[in-house]
Amino acid sequence: MQEIQLTQKDVGMLEQVWAEEKYFILSKSQKIYDEIRELFKEGTEMSVSQFRQLLDEAYRKKYDEKHIRNYFQHVWGYFKNKADEDEKKQYEELMLALDIEKINDFVAFLALKYREPYLLNSTVAKTHGRT
Repeated sequence: MQEIQLTQKDVGMLEQVWAEEKYFILSKSQKIYDEIRELFKEGTEMSVSQFRQLLDEAYRKKYDEKHIRNYFQHVWGYFKNKADEDEKKQYEELMLALDIEKINDFVAFLALKYREPYLLNSTVAKTHGRT
């Protein structure tokens, strides 16, 4: 399949998809997350088929402890200076349990409470995560 030349509008639409999916992807694989970020550096020359393949690969992956922990630490960075003592305690408890559904519910709750736009626009907040 031959790639087409993208316009800035096309790239913008792909960036919107990425903004929605990136935290979910991060929860599955740091490697895939980094590969997609690199794709976007190519701008209008990026491969749409490679983007789609990487998204599909992430969706097929099972959650593992390492990636869940990395994702949760990353998104916690948005809240660690705003969170109250109960939320900080809950974060610590969730880091020990690493239950992705409970983590995503907590992240979605905090995103709404603190109006964090990057997370509010993500599938993690919109769907409270996917398993």
